Amino acid sequence: PPDSFQIHMGHELTDSWVVTDKMEPLDDIYTQMGWDTAFPKGVLDIVSYDGKPYAVPANIHRANVLWYNKKVFSDNGLQPPTTFEDFFAAADTLKAKGITPLAFADAEGFEAIQTFETTAIGVLGAEGYAGLWTGHTAWTDPRVTDTLNTYKRMLGYINTDYAGLTWDQANDLLISGKAGMTIMGDWIDADYTSKKFADYGWTTTPGTAGIYDALSDGFGLPKGAKDVEQVKNWLRMIGTPEAQDVFNPLKGSVPVNVFAGNGNYDPYLKSAIADWKSQTVVPSLAHGAAASEEWLGAISDAMAVFMIKRDVAATQASLQQACLEARVCK
Repeated sequence: PPDSFQIHMGHELTDSWVVTDKMEPLDDIYTQMGWDTAFPKGVLDIVSYDGKPYAVPANIHRANVLWYNKKVFSDNGLQPPTTFEDFFAAADTLKAKGITPLAFADAEGFEAIQTFETTAIGVLGAEGYAGLWTGHTAWTDPRVTDTLNTYKRMLGYINTDYAGLTWDQANDLLISGKAGMTIMGDWIDADYTSKKFADYGWTTTPGTAGIYDALSDGFGLPKGAKDVEQVKNWLRMIGTPEAQDVFNPLKGSVPVNVFAGNGNYDPYLKSAIADWKSQTVVPSLAHGAAASEEWLGAISDAMAVFMIKRDVAATQASLQQACLEARVCK
């Protein structure tokens, strides 16, 4: 194996690498570095299996962010939407002016899944959404029906060429003023910076105020690595406030370590750092934290059909079947 490699925290880490006995536990490093208190409990839960951590996260990205073009909103007398009612009202106003309300992409396949998950968080709340992945929230729940109906309605406001666009190409519609809003993770903040576009604003996706839909790039120690001590040095380093404050402003993400946050962060990232330290953390579905890779694959298949047919009942049945096959639902 390589001495270390990037992996998303959560089930992508534990199901693919930990339960197959391919990774070494890192509890000794966590204790030595004090990360049991420097990393939030939500992160400790997601990087751990049977009480032991198996990866050191270098960053945290947020999936539940709605971005908007400030000039488009100002010209049309709009305020950033915080509820689904606000979103649909703003979308109707923009559509009436010939502006695409929601810039959307799905060329890479994760975008539709991510928008579905943020919609689910907005409808079910943090506890209800988290329960989908533990069996505490049934996929037959009427709130899941509501989620799919809400998502279907949102899809009525997207650009027709979404299937051929990547997330950054959809973002170009917002930058040019051809679209008013887009829903995407906060790596889009780095896209704005690289394209020297500053006239953007942000808010959480509808209904998700106070909730941080998190994903993370982490590194671990594979069994059989040749330079174990060098890997441990690497892992110790990337978890420090100093390293995270160098890396994250460039990545467009925030530090996991709550004692970091003193780097050259832009206004969005500063706001996200404050949110990260105080809000409820839930795991991202699209980016490997919430569900096993096999389960995510089945959900992705269901969503791909949903994007074409928009059949709520059939999609909910497919999602329930996927949960049964994942041995989470009974």
